Amino acid sequence: MAGLDGPDALAHLAHRGQRAAGGERGEEILNEQAQVSSTNVHPTPSPSAGRVLALDLGERYIGVAISDPTRTLARPLTALRRRSRRQDFAAIARLVAEQGAALVIVGYPLSLDGGEGPQARWVADYAAALSEALPVPVQLWDERFSTVTAEELLRQGGRRRRKPGDLDAAAAAVILQSYLDAQGTGWVR
Repeated sequence: MAGLDGPDALAHLAHRGQRAAGGERGEEILNEQAQVSSTNVHPTPSPSAGRVLALDLGERYIGVAISDPTRTLARPLTALRRRSRRQDFAAIARLVAEQGAALVIVGYPLSLDGGEGPQARWVADYAAALSEALPVPVQLWDERFSTVTAEELLRQGGRRRRKPGDLDAAAAAVILQSYLDAQGTGWVR
């Protein structure tokens, strides 16, 4: 990939990987994402400017990714070790402030047919509570194939040894790049 390295390369691969991960069904799911998967859980409308912070809620870690100011590229930022909700929300609020985020996207684990299972309901509840703790809007965004895509991207990047939480942060970047692309601000227009 000429001219791209580090987070920019991962963001570009994330965009390409989202489409490759699911084959024909993956393309169909990506088309559905822009139509049905963005649920605003905050009472205010989503801002159209400013950085976007994305979260992938894993069992042990919360993967965090951030967009550039133009909302073109997503890059992994960090992984937060899960603690209590209160502690998680405080850590996320700090990142929102430090990064100047105007919007938070939370990966929404829908089933392949678009249904909402127990994990998706838990994430929706978590996002609703998070929206009460943050000064910016919070939206759910379909995360189907994000972890598979992130694993492939990390493998393609040649990273054999990973720190705990790397996969969660990479998955958050995949989720965020999908969101940016669907908004027309991402890598490919």
